[in-house]
Amino acid sequence: MTVKTPAQPKSARLWTRVRQDILDGRLKPGDVLPTQRELGKRHGVAEATAALALSRLVQEGLVFRKRGKGTYVTHRRSVATRRIDFVRISEDPGTLPSASTLQNIEICNRLTRDMGCRCDWHYHRLMDLRQPEPLLKRFEDAAAVIGFSVPAAFPRALFDRGIPVLSVLPRYDEGVQPQRFTQLDINRRDISHMAVEHLLTIGCKRIAYVGRGQVSPRAAGFIEAARRFKLQLPLEWVVEGTDLYLLDVMDRIRGIMQRPDRPDGFVAMTDRDGAVVQSILRQMGLDVPRDVALVAGDVGPDAEHAAITTVGPDWRQSLSEAIEAVLTVEPGFDPEQSPPRDPVQVPLYVTQRASSLKREEAPMTK
Repeated sequence: MTVKTPAQPKSARLWTRVRQDILDGRLKPGDVLPTQRELGKRHGVAEATAALALSRLVQEGLVFRKRGKGTYVTHRRSVATRRIDFVRISEDPGTLPSASTLQNIEICNRLTRDMGCRCDWHYHRLMDLRQPEPLLKRFEDAAAVIGFSVPAAFPRALFDRGIPVLSVLPRYDEGVQPQRFTQLDINRRDISHMAVEHLLTIGCKRIAYVGRGQVSPRAAGFIEAARRFKLQLPLEWVVEGTDLYLLDVMDRIRGIMQRPDRPDGFVAMTDRDGAVVQSILRQMGLDVPRDVALVAGDVGPDAEHAAITTVGPDWRQSLSEAIEAVLTVEPGFDPEQSPPRDPVQVPLYVTQRASSLKREEAPMTK
């Protein structure tokens, strides 16, 4: 006896045809699909049948809908591979990332491996964004893209193509604005506020600031804190340069410390900067923290190695929650239906180490 195989429903046959066209590349990412009515006429099925086939494609994440505009082939075609692309964009990709960036990279590697994802890292120059299309195409098949200190235009363009995006530490030189994609940020001014408060708590009365960049948010936060607590703040006590290792910046720190009313506390922009300041102070024969206490922003290898008290975020918990949220974005989401929202602020913590502890409490360091 011959057993007949039941015929596939019409909606399933239509879904199979369109799906194969997408997977074979005949329908490319960003292509607009025919309307339900046009698709039904083209394949000889009812409009309701075409609607069922399109809904199944949306659920798979192969297409997404834009209300009032149509149905588009998504750039998330390989969601099943769970490949996450991490991106860092800088003026010179050859420069070493900051300690906190390296720490975040390691955290993300561990988190994504634990989630069963594959990680690809990409380093690009700012000038690559002048012709963004070739750059954007590299991320078409990613399940999600996570950018570190990238210009807002880059994650915005990816998100508009239907790719879930997480922007970590958006570039502050542009001004951080609400976006439709997820942003993780830290309040850089609060870092300086908390550092000043800690130094005041342990008895410092004359506090200076050292950092890199031109009037960075951390320097602005330090000036705000000095005004709030009515601290003496000569202009030369806010030392900023393009690189702390430049001789003129080091000479400025030495000049400050040779004054009779020299600072008894320093706030450093990062733990790397703090390690340099600590080295200069010790070369001058000053004891840290008995003569001068020191607090730095960020939490990285330099802080651990030099035993520097830091104000920084708990990146592990925040990154874990944010990555999980990005990976669970519904397939076929409509970018235009995501309302702009403010960045998620990562909590900050003071971690006390020898550079600000009382001398008798300071751990022995090599």
